[in-house]
Amino acid sequence: MLKKNKTLKLLCITIIFWVLAAVTWLVEIAINPSNLEFVLACAAVAFSAMAVCLTVCCIFGKIKPKISLYRVFAITDIIMAALSVGYAIYDINTDTGWFAGIVGALILCITIPVFAVLLLADFIVWIIRRKNNLKF
Repeated sequence: MLKKNKTLKLLCITIIFWVLAAVTWLVEIAINPSNLEFVLACAAVAFSAMAVCLTVCCIFGKIKPKISLYRVFAITDIIMAALSVGYAIYDINTDTGWFAGIVGALILCITIPVFAVLLLADFIVWIIRRKNNLKF
């Protein structure tokens, strides 16, 4: 159940991740430091995915206060990963032009590990919080 101070805290964290995602994407696109392209791309995708997942958690927390935000985060992460895999496979299978399938390969290379790490981190945090709640 979300209380008012937890809702405000979640909203502040969500805003921070949106700002981090925007800054990381702008640095990746505008400045583009050499030898950091892959790191910045992974960071931008991670911050963006966290921002989207936390935004969905904020929305569902307001709609249904007793819902488990860990479950909402995990389901949102799984849906985004499935959509990314679907588009990547579509892009790889529709080969036209010189750079046929390169975007799909990049999506599989960058986004899927990020989604897997986010899902694993959500599971670890859920296990730790569950153990702490059972002790009290």
